[in-house]
Amino acid sequence: MSTKSPEYRIVRAFGDAFCDKIANRVIRQLQGLTQEDGMQSGQDSVLKNVWDEICVQLQGEESYHWSAYVEVIESFLVPYISQLNSNERNAAWAATSEGWDWFYDQSDTEESPPVAEVDIVSHVSELVLGKGNNWNNIRIRKYLDSSYID
Repeated sequence: MSTKSPEYRIVRAFGDAFCDKIANRVIRQLQGLTQEDGMQSGQDSVLKNVWDEICVQLQGEESYHWSAYVEVIESFLVPYISQLNSNERNAAWAATSEGWDWFYDQSDTEESPPVAEVDIVSHVSELVLGKGNNWNNIRIRKYLDSSYID
């Protein structure tokens, strides 16, 4: 199946939808993590949850603990991706750059795609971070306001 074929475009659309749905679920989980769960910003912070902290770092400056946030995101992704059935997983992988390349290169084959869960985790993690880079609420704006930081 070529990446130009209607079949591929349909599979890709479903894959994009699965990935977006998983990204939104992970964001909701991160919004549920508060001071009691180990937020780094401190008790007196205007930030309410770990998702706020991630958004602030994406829109401002990453902290020393940035890699821990990425690990948490990825650890939340794995169970959702593992729950996908094989068709859903194939579609989600088709939405990754690795999946796109494979479908492009294998346009005339009947071979099953070599889906790698790590590719899907990486792709959805990037979706989560992209959403965080554009996410906004009053707490994030207040924190990023230079008068609050000073």
